[in-house]
Amino acid sequence: MRSWAGILLAVGLSLATLHPPAAVAAPRPVRVVVLGDSYSSGNGAGFYYGPEGCYRSPHGWVEQYAGGLRGAGYEVTLVNRACSGAETEDILNERVMGRTTHSISLLGDRRADEAAARQTLTGLGLCVTQHPDEERYEIAAASMFNGLTTTFTFTCTRMLAPQIQAVDTGTDLVLMTIGGNDIHYAALVRNCFVLSDVAGCRRSVQTAAGLLDAIRNRVAGVLTRLGRRLNSNAQVALVSYPYLEMDDNFTLWSLHPPDTYRAGEEIRKLGRRGDEIQADAVTAANRTVGRNFAGFVSGVKERFAGHEPDGRLLLQNLNGWLYELASPIPA
Repeated sequence: MRSWAGILLAVGLSLATLHPPAAVAAPRPVRVVVLGDSYSSGNGAGFYYGPEGCYRSPHGWVEQYAGGLRGAGYEVTLVNRACSGAETEDILNERVMGRTTHSISLLGDRRADEAAARQTLTGLGLCVTQHPDEERYEIAAASMFNGLTTTFTFTCTRMLAPQIQAVDTGTDLVLMTIGGNDIHYAALVRNCFVLSDVAGCRRSVQTAAGLLDAIRNRVAGVLTRLGRRLNSNAQVALVSYPYLEMDDNFTLWSLHPPDTYRAGEEIRKLGRRGDEIQADAVTAANRTVGRNFAGFVSGVKERFAGHEPDGRLLLQNLNGWLYELASPIPA
């Protein structure tokens, strides 16, 4: 099982091209579990599967890496629990994915007959999960009789199970990206690249930088919990993020009031500091668990060099590896 160190090295050195490790003599079963956020779920790569809103794609890097392992002779079982928008707490706790409201009307005063209304709700395929191993609905009901019919109003809260539930002693390798959403990644993208708001971008970057120490502790806590669930030979690869902007010189400016902000330089600096924080979290988790089960794959930014998004208005990096704001894709 220590050969996983070589596999993790292959991830770190070849994440973009996904070269598989050397072929093994005979097929060997390997269970890989994927945790984390949109970078691991495959948001943007299309043909999604799994719970709505998670955007897991068969074309994501984790799926390609699994394909490389299969090509090298491994019998890979890949379990993807990564979900777009996930934060560190969603690894360990249930996540609310949204709420919907539905009304069912029954003839007569049926306020005591909620079960029949629920049966009708289920028969219509409402508030019923297609993924019972990781998704459930909490259903609350209220009723009102208007003299002719009883209307039941059902509020359905869709819940996603803690991602960590997919990890057990039969897991050989955990691949994950996490932490970006904890520093309000979406707000940073909106302020710096959608609205091009000088003050808002500066505030978002400063807010993110101020959260990094807390993120170190959160990520270390997640990794520690993982380490205690895994067998003694299993490993975890925490993968770094690419830069959100290709150019240090990308600058935002405004006329009213007059102001400029070197957004590219500050955002890229934030990314580098984020890598340091995550590497520290890995070190802390290994120390707490008492073995080097986790590794930080730090080479992503170097592999992405020249392929990052271009933040300039209406322009795109034609060599980009991430969809940009001007790209006509949903979600």
